Amino acid sequence: MKTRIIHADIYTPDIHIGNGVLEVHGEAIQSVGTADEFGSSPDAQVIDARGHKLIPGLIDTHIHGAGGFDISAGGAAGAAEYLASQGITAFLATTHFVMTHSELLQSVAQIAEVIDNSPAGAQILGIHMEGPWIAADRSPFSRADLCYPITREDIALFMQAARGNLRLVTFAPELPGALDVIPWLREQGIIPSTGHTNADYNTCMRAVELGLNHSTHTYNAMPPLHHRSPGTIGAVMDSDEVTAELIADGFHVLPPMMRLLIKAKGTEHVCLISDAVPLAGLPAGTHLHWCGLDIGTDGEISILNDGRPAGAYKLLNRSLDVMVKSGCADFSQALHMASRVPAELLGLKKGQLAAGFDADLVVMDDDLNPLLTMVAGNIVYVKEGFIDVKRFANSL
Repeated sequence: MKTRIIHADIYTPDIHIGNGVLEVHGEAIQSVGTADEFGSSPDAQVIDARGHKLIPGLIDTHIHGAGGFDISAGGAAGAAEYLASQGITAFLATTHFVMTHSELLQSVAQIAEVIDNSPAGAQILGIHMEGPWIAADRSPFSRADLCYPITREDIALFMQAARGNLRLVTFAPELPGALDVIPWLREQGIIPSTGHTNADYNTCMRAVELGLNHSTHTYNAMPPLHHRSPGTIGAVMDSDEVTAELIADGFHVLPPMMRLLIKAKGTEHVCLISDAVPLAGLPAGTHLHWCGLDIGTDGEISILNDGRPAGAYKLLNRSLDVMVKSGCADFSQALHMASRVPAELLGLKKGQLAAGFDADLVVMDDDLNPLLTMVAGNIVYVKEGFIDVKRFANSL
């Protein structure tokens, strides 16, 4: 069955097509173009976008939960369904590091089981383990007794628990033995990422030489950039090989520093993430006990009682708005960093509205609220009243 979306303001994200048409056949995009390039297609189901934005689905490589669902505590399926309603079509289920080793193994195995069962909503692309191989002093949530250096043997245990779904690991490259593990991680198809680290410039550059190609929430949980001590941030900016995650909520990193990172790396090497916690999307005034600490939100940010960031509150659709309004990027550039960059990092045919790519897409209103979300050609979310979902065989 074909599905045709008409009267769409299309962002591919690199090309803008006003009054565009996109056609989906099965799980993939078949064609994209202007209205006058398409003839009639009586066999196609038609969705009228009514002039709204049509964008590639947003991809979050770093998220711990949302909508009250804690990914590390059995909430991966619930998070997947909720995220689809926010325009996220795919994500890496990200574990936290405030668990014992046995609890973390159990958490990874539980997420892997959810992935194997293909839950409704956004696609879970795999698992991102953020630690526990980190510098314990680089997070307010950390406990020294739960943090330790990375080893092949330990990663192998988690690979087994993940059943082939471990895609990215965050660790501190300055810890004993960490550099030796990097080439092996690449051989296993796992992305090695520096994060929650005290690594100096030379150590980080050595890690890059060995195959490290990612930076976890750049700026955050790292020594600050200094002109005589460039540290990890300096190495990330100085390395074309490294894709830099950026929490683009305007709170974790202020706009001038976001602009600086984008100027240093280019939009091709900056990956917007949410780093959202289960509090994300819940009403202002909500408080949760998470990872041993009390966190709350005012509807804009997630904070500890002392005002420090506690994960993040805004999801990627809101990050697009922050990037544009703060002057860090135009809409197409922001969208590129939230869709195409993570897709290419993971080696996926996603993140672009082009023939042959996965039909992961979102129709959004002017305030970037999703009206319809499609994953692999299936409608997984639609705002009430936007279309009559009963007309669509592959709908909810």
